[in-house]
Amino acid sequence: MSDGAAVSGRRVGLLLNPNSRRNRQQPDRAQRLVTMIGPIGSAEVTQRARDVPDAIARLLETRPDVIAICGGDGTNHLALTALRHQLGDDALPPVAFLRGGTMNTVANGLGITGTPEHLLTRLMEAPYPLPVRPVGLLGVRDDVTTRYGFLFGTGVMARFLELYYEAPDPNPVHAARTLTRVVTSVVAGGALARSLLRTERSCALCDGSPWLHGPTRGILASSVPEIGLGFTPFPRCDEVPGRFHAIGLLAGPTDLVRALPSIWRGSHPGREGLPDRVAGQLRIRSQEGHAWVLDGDLYPCRGALDVHWDQSVSVFQPEQRSAPSTMVDRLRSR
Repeated sequence: MSDGAAVSGRRVGLLLNPNSRRNRQQPDRAQRLVTMIGPIGSAEVTQRARDVPDAIARLLETRPDVIAICGGDGTNHLALTALRHQLGDDALPPVAFLRGGTMNTVANGLGITGTPEHLLTRLMEAPYPLPVRPVGLLGVRDDVTTRYGFLFGTGVMARFLELYYEAPDPNPVHAARTLTRVVTSVVAGGALARSLLRTERSCALCDGSPWLHGPTRGILASSVPEIGLGFTPFPRCDEVPGRFHAIGLLAGPTDLVRALPSIWRGSHPGREGLPDRVAGQLRIRSQEGHAWVLDGDLYPCRGALDVHWDQSVSVFQPEQRSAPSTMVDRLRSR
């Protein structure tokens, strides 16, 4: 493995979560990555989510050229939230997602593949200026604070993740099996489907105008195309600069199952029961209160949620890959 730091002279600030699934499988990974960034780089290893803000503050003190994050979607969103809070209205530095997590949904949607070691090597050896892709960052404000990420959802999305995280070792295979259980329950009219796909009374404004009002099974919003397992429900996520793709889930359980192939292909916009908008801001209120999810992390909320496009983040883009043509191909590429 080449000494990328010596080749490029690029100052990398590395944030590593040793508890993410892929990193747990490689306990010596932290030392390998620290060696790769060389003496001009800096590294922080965080054991707990609450350690991330202080770790980001220490990395920023070293004035890195790029922040490399070795964890999963949750680690990425915690790091971006810390960066956004500490830098205020200033532009965020470029970031590199090293795919150290379980699902790596955001990286998958951006065509970023490979191991953390491979991606860090590509980062260190990348030409100047750094090849990046601008990606819209969403801000989600609840009754506690504002958090930042790319993929937001309420209702069925949050409940699916709650079910998924019940496994002792959640992984993509378990996610696929969980989806199969839900589909089977819908066909059989089972209790799992009734619980997971139940409605909640919600009111949603889109850019200040009424959009959804009444029973919904969830509201989704994203600035990246994928939601996991190769499904691409957000094909309009970068259709208009400064906006994201939002979808309301109004269809019944059977109609949602029938829509899965079109959701996987990203051909569902305009389908009955799945109203969608290209939005700059959503304001969501639920009478029951609801759990919500941002980049795989679950949060409770009893008040209104404000979802807005915040700013464009420069994400290191080591290579472009063509989209896999079948579900099996997509799962193999993960």
